[in-house]
Amino acid sequence: MLKPRHLTSARVVAAIKRAGKFGRVGHAGTLDPLADGVLPIAVGGATRMIDFLHSQPKRYLAVVMFGVATDTQDLEGRLTVRSTQVPGIAALRSVLASMVGRQSQRPPAYSAIKVKGRRAYDLARGGRPPDLPARKVCIHSLELCDVDWWNGDDLSAAGLSHLRDDHGNGGRLVVAVDVSCGAGTYIRSLARDLGERLGTLGCLAGLKRTAVGPFLARNAIPLDDAVHAIEWDYYGAIAYAPDEAALTLPGTVLGAESQRRFVNGNPVACATVAEDIRVYGGYGAFLGIGSSNLGEPLRPRLVMAGQVAGAS
Repeated sequence: MLKPRHLTSARVVAAIKRAGKFGRVGHAGTLDPLADGVLPIAVGGATRMIDFLHSQPKRYLAVVMFGVATDTQDLEGRLTVRSTQVPGIAALRSVLASMVGRQSQRPPAYSAIKVKGRRAYDLARGGRPPDLPARKVCIHSLELCDVDWWNGDDLSAAGLSHLRDDHGNGGRLVVAVDVSCGAGTYIRSLARDLGERLGTLGCLAGLKRTAVGPFLARNAIPLDDAVHAIEWDYYGAIAYAPDEAALTLPGTVLGAESQRRFVNGNPVACATVAEDIRVYGGYGAFLGIGSSNLGEPLRPRLVMAGQVAGAS
């Protein structure tokens, strides 16, 4: 699914569920209303693949504006502070390189993280922004794609005159960064941290998710087209089979007895050794995903709905 801007991920799920009257619908990884791009949607039994898909690498094109900070860490929030410090490009490249790898990241207060049963953004909107603890994230790569200068007139024309620098021509440095990262990474916080490490402020000015695992933005279906296809009952033409979320993994086929054991949660013998393995039964039925360490049997990690009754 290609999520449009200014729409929450929850509303996208609701639109799909309403169009097809589906019992179960879910998505793999929330996208903020400011962002557009890939939002994988799973329906029915395929929702069992959501946790697996959510753990796959994600890729973004992030636009970062320097010299401003907001309470939400993006341009949809309230301006809290400004800075006149403009980072140099050499320093920017150096800091981007230093941020690759595993690191601690403080999530934004305006996030969907639960604090004592309540969403952090609800607490923040109520005037009690929570101080969320840092957590480990993994940045696979950060590549500087473009550098631009939005002068005061540009900002005013875009309705962002409140972000102008009071000195000079009132402009702001803006950069585009290609980000590849693991699950749980907040790109808004990445923009904030990038600004801090450069001795200034950083704020997310735009975001597009270009990939989630094997699913790419260039192949994604716009929401309106998907709703139309579902309402006219030809959504099979745009849907993916559940195992396509895991085609990068090695696969194995089980015999009848091993299939019965696997779908009932029991380990089985398997010649394929890998951390994650696609598992199939008779007639190519996708049974789920298993794990097998060296010298150990294949253990079920995820079993697709309906396979227990269908085992033979």
